[in-house]
Amino acid sequence: MGDAREATEQGGPEYVLQGTNGIIESWSDRVVVRRQGGLRRLGTGFAKSERPIPYAEVQSVDVQWASLFNPGHMTFTLRDAEPPRRSRGAQRRDELAVVFKRRDNDIVREMKGYIEAHLDVQTPSGGQGPAPADDRVGQLERLARLHAEGQLTEQEFEAEKQRLG
Repeated sequence: MGDAREATEQGGPEYVLQGTNGIIESWSDRVVVRRQGGLRRLGTGFAKSERPIPYAEVQSVDVQWASLFNPGHMTFTLRDAEPPRRSRGAQRRDELAVVFKRRDNDIVREMKGYIEAHLDVQTPSGGQGPAPADDRVGQLERLARLHAEGQLTEQEFEAEKQRLG
């Protein structure tokens, strides 16, 4: 089951997607893909694991939306890596993909917007820093589009604008 949570005072994840073959957590500086082991291992071959991925390493977030009869999946393309496999069966075995049900489309849409907004503010060296002046306008336009599409909440939109300075 997908579940949106605001960051806790202890510094918890901003969003959590509980998929059928794992969990994705989006934090302010990284994404974490978790595998629970046990029964989840039967269909995927994954043992219990945790894979933190700093936003600076993520090139893109790819989503296949779930429909009434087909599950969806969210996966990440890393910089300097091969693109993810596209078939549904392959996604169940991709270590960076989590499969989800139709009821989770909304949380996935929110997570995707949140993660993509963070990808836009990363510097090539991997840290967050001031955006170049000519790129700042493009980033603000992208944030405004994500907000208008409903992929960013008003609070997320304002926080990202403040971060861009």
